[in-house]
Amino acid sequence: MLFLSYHSNNNIYIHVHSGQLYTDDQIWNALELVDCKRHVETEMKNGLDSEIVEGGENLSAGQRQLLCMARALLEKPKVLIMDEATSNIDGKTDNQIQEMLKTQFKDCTVLTIAHRIDTIMWYDKVLVLDHGKVLEYDEPNILANKTDSEFSALLTEYRKGREMKSSE
Repeated sequence: MLFLSYHSNNNIYIHVHSGQLYTDDQIWNALELVDCKRHVETEMKNGLDSEIVEGGENLSAGQRQLLCMARALLEKPKVLIMDEATSNIDGKTDNQIQEMLKTQFKDCTVLTIAHRIDTIMWYDKVLVLDHGKVLEYDEPNILANKTDSEFSALLTEYRKGREMKSSE
């Protein structure tokens, strides 16, 4: 999902509908599903007509990611590719996005590049690569429970890092 920054006259509406014909209600619903509606309604003075400056510099990185998710919800793709789609989003919003992905994209193939390993534990399959070489491919729970698994080692390291951050 790419953040569209090439429009010279870019606003929330143009960014989310990306040339398709969606009603305002459909756009507001998508914004609500990604937990961005309240921000657009209360913090951006012109709602859907609020300007997005070049590169989206007047939005946080997380807000830009959420707008991309809203656009994906509207477009209903058969394949959705996400590269660290929730990397700049707080944990609570990330959990909401994961639940939304489970329900709204259940008939979609979702390919995710993720470093937040726990966000992909519900996926059907996990592919672990190292320098372009396939190391492992299986269900996340199977890989997580293998003692010699690279995925299991990554998951353990990730969880230790989270524990250290939460205790600080």
